[in-house]
Amino acid sequence: GLHIHTTLDPFLQARAEEARDVLPDNDAGIDAALTAIETKTGAIRAMVGGRGFEPGQNEVNLALAPSQTGSAIKMFILAAAIQAGATPDDIVDGTHPCRLPDPGNFEEPFFEIRGGVNGGVDTLRRHTVRSINCAYSRVAQIVGLHRMVDTIYRMAASPYLYRDQPPEDRGVLQPYGAMAIGANELSTLDMASGIQGIANEGVHMSPYYVEYIDDWRGERIYTHFDPGTEVLDRQTALTAIDVLKGVLTSGTGRVLADFAGTTPAFGKTGTQQSNWTAMFVGATPYLSAAVLVRDPDGYTEMRNIPEFSAAGVDRVQGGTFPARIWGAFMERVSLDRVGADPDWEQPAPPARKAARLFLPGVECVYEIVGYQTTTTLPVEVPADGGAPEGFRGPFAQTPPTDPEAPPETEAPPPPTDPPTTPPTTAPEGPPATEPPPSTESIPETTVTQVPTTTAPPVPIYGPAVSATTIPPDVLDPRVPLPSVPLTDVVRPC
Repeated sequence: GLHIHTTLDPFLQARAEEARDVLPDNDAGIDAALTAIETKTGAIRAMVGGRGFEPGQNEVNLALAPSQTGSAIKMFILAAAIQAGATPDDIVDGTHPCRLPDPGNFEEPFFEIRGGVNGGVDTLRRHTVRSINCAYSRVAQIVGLHRMVDTIYRMAASPYLYRDQPPEDRGVLQPYGAMAIGANELSTLDMASGIQGIANEGVHMSPYYVEYIDDWRGERIYTHFDPGTEVLDRQTALTAIDVLKGVLTSGTGRVLADFAGTTPAFGKTGTQQSNWTAMFVGATPYLSAAVLVRDPDGYTEMRNIPEFSAAGVDRVQGGTFPARIWGAFMERVSLDRVGADPDWEQPAPPARKAARLFLPGVECVYEIVGYQTTTTLPVEVPADGGAPEGFRGPFAQTPPTDPEAPPETEAPPPPTDPPTTPPTTAPEGPPATEPPPSTESIPETTVTQVPTTTAPPVPIYGPAVSATTIPPDVLDPRVPLPSVPLTDVVRPC
């Protein structure tokens, strides 16, 4: 005699099923799934697990199946980095190919990324928009891989994903060195839940199915209640939203640029190795949704599938069918909500100047010897030794010298969301090109080059014992990241 009132919205469910049909029927068995969560409440309003249940043939609810996320996982890394003090204008090395540590893997202590785009030494914002694998693999380790695992558990928490979950129930998230390119597996529900906390300005609402239950007398015996959990500072969430909007307007998800021009929206694409999986996760102020395209029965390479090629897609990537499905769903929903969902506020200006983020043990900070600098005006050294305001440096700085101007970087290639590549053997990436010195005013100096042979650079912050920045037992999301002023020289150790 119970009357169970679920969160499912029949209108949104119908629109989601229609959007799934954007993926052409195909003999390869590739299917699509979608989960949509109400941004303000966490209510699951629509869930499509594929074409439909068929006994003995199609029994997998693809919406709840953990799958490799590809670069879509970078939304968590971005949020964690900003929460720890990074700004969108901070500089990170995204030179491709790259060779980075794989902590905990004693048989193969390094992994290499050869697939993807060369991002050069650029800002965190541009690396995000262009989905640069080498940059984000570096940032994940700068943040700390164990802290990244903790961030995902907090931001995507639900009855389907939580810390200390029994291993027989769900595989445990691991601090893989290759975390930023999708090594862990998450479902569309996990990803929609994770981006919901960003879209809700830092407050996570656990996804749920049941609004309330009445007994046979009509008396209410259960009402869902969740006050929410703050998983990000509000300014952190607003900054992440501002950066991720660029993915839709000019980045790897630019197929949605027209939609983003009329409706507040942001998101992230993801494509896994060999195009096995493709994902798009995005949000509006009303709905947070994730779309997955893959073979429900295994990892099948989604390349040169005749039905997809006929639709203009030779390689399925996050910016192709997943983004198209997400856009088709959101466009149909938004037609009934014109003017109902105001845009998010712009984030406050950064509290400090841009800095260079670096990975201790892999990147070293050098001072250039061979020049003598005579200060003709007083130099005021900050109490913290010269680190950027509001950002704790890893070591005491001395007044910066005047290094030689670095060579200019080449113009980057157009944005793309490429498939990632598993660790392979390849030459180590070339040394990073340094950004130009800061243009802010500095005391007048007189620089005289020493006539003798210039000595080699001297490391003032050299190799560390551990390759990962934050110790495994430090999970505080606000522990700052290693950084130096933009005028300092950072090169591979």
